[in-house]
Amino acid sequence: FGSSKASRLDSTQHVAMGIHDFSIAGTLACEEKVRPSGSLCPTRQWHLVFDGTFALMCATYALWVLAGTVAWVSHLGARVPALQPWLPAGGAPLNPAAVSVPLFFRANLLLALGFVLPHSLLRPVRLRRLVGNALSRATYNGMAAASLHLLLVHFVPLRTPVVMKLPVPPFFHTSLSCWCLIFAMFTFASDPATWDLLGVADALKITPTARAPPGMDAITWMGVTVKRWGGTIAFVTFTGLSILPQELTLGDCLTRGCAAVYLRLRSRAFRRWLADVEGAHIFTWALRLALLMAALCTASRWEDKKRQTVVLLGAAGVLAATLRLAEQEGVVRYVHRLCGNLGEFSWLHRTSTSMSWRKQ
Repeated sequence: FGSSKASRLDSTQHVAMGIHDFSIAGTLACEEKVRPSGSLCPTRQWHLVFDGTFALMCATYALWVLAGTVAWVSHLGARVPALQPWLPAGGAPLNPAAVSVPLFFRANLLLALGFVLPHSLLRPVRLRRLVGNALSRATYNGMAAASLHLLLVHFVPLRTPVVMKLPVPPFFHTSLSCWCLIFAMFTFASDPATWDLLGVADALKITPTARAPPGMDAITWMGVTVKRWGGTIAFVTFTGLSILPQELTLGDCLTRGCAAVYLRLRSRAFRRWLADVEGAHIFTWALRLALLMAALCTASRWEDKKRQTVVLLGAAGVLAATLRLAEQEGVVRYVHRLCGNLGEFSWLHRTSTSMSWRKQ
């Protein structure tokens, strides 16, 4: 009797579980019928809306700062004051100037580190641990744009001495700079891979029609899109002439030189791209040399400033050689290894100092 009662209880439990499973399956089937195919649950929809909105905000901000940076390096805001309210940092280095080279470096060193350190250390791979895969690229771009914006706003220029006055009519040069900036931003924003680079595709969880190459940065990608849409002529005009200021100072040369060396040492994508466009890259340098020679010839007589001419040409040659050296993979690996050794030495020094302090 006890065994038959237990068997009836077991059979009753099985029937009840079967009815429960059937009800769950029916409920899910009803939800599938009511809910359109491919839709998400409300919680995931809100996550998608938040991630997409955040990524689009970061992408728009990054595009604005990128356009402002191109205008800033060419002093476009100073040449066209009407553009200053619409560009980050006014589109030109407008702060009170430093009076010497040491003061110039002292005023801008911390600002430069504030851009370089997070830009180099907090890469998307590391940010994934904090914000997840969907927002890592967008967060990185927003952070990089914010640190660059901060640098542009507080940058202290060095306006003397004047190295070169561009031997091009100011109206023609300003018009060329404006049109090249518009063209560069249009090609950058129109390329489908740009939105993969800016992290919008990851945030919206969509598969882009084109993906940016691994390790690509925004500055390099802008050059890629300009050459892809406009060819070698557009690339040389944009990088060789339009982004030069009408009046090039020593501070401009130092800033551009440091930025160019940093970009070559940091970005493998930039170095690979330079190898792919070797001819156009050399032609750009030839154009800048021709502009420098023309400026020296028109500024004064060769006999009066022969020493200054030799110094300027020598400095230009040293800068060109340094940049070419920084484009070599072997040199870059050596510099990275040296920085790693210095960092390890610094860590060991701090550790030994801390241990000795604890012993005392």
